[in-house]
Amino acid sequence: MYPLPAPLLLRPVREDDHAFLDALYDSTRGDLKQKDTDPEFVGQLIKMQQQMQAHGFRNMHPEAEYMVLERHGERIGRLVLERDSRSARIVDIAIWPAAQNQGVGKTVLSALQAWAAARQLPLLLNVSKANQRARRLYLALGFQAGAADEVQQEMSWSAA
Repeated sequence: MYPLPAPLLLRPVREDDHAFLDALYDSTRGDLKQKDTDPEFVGQLIKMQQQMQAHGFRNMHPEAEYMVLERHGERIGRLVLERDSRSARIVDIAIWPAAQNQGVGKTVLSALQAWAAARQLPLLLNVSKANQRARRLYLALGFQAGAADEVQQEMSWSAA
């Protein structure tokens, strides 16, 4: 697995994690909740978007590992990581809102960088252009901006 400093731990997703993962995804969709729309409709839309994301991940990243991030045994995030002999790709990383701005994301990313460096693998990801906070963190950790479209920016990091 990917070693993290205590009290953090990454472990494979278990069957009893699904309610947490649903709530975590819901917590990332403030963009939809800000709309002046029926909350039940918004909830259904978020669930549909989550299902589409899961389907897309399975199709585009069939070998990805799905992990839950814990701190002191409490679930606080998830990581989806795909790796092969040429690279490692952070498909998705999400931290529970109450655990954000505490260095958790930076710690996880730094550990992944150390893991990738030891294997001489570049670390790749895509980030939403709207997610300025995440983009600033990636840049501060040495990720380089690559190709972009209207929605996403490719980023890469290499120990070399």
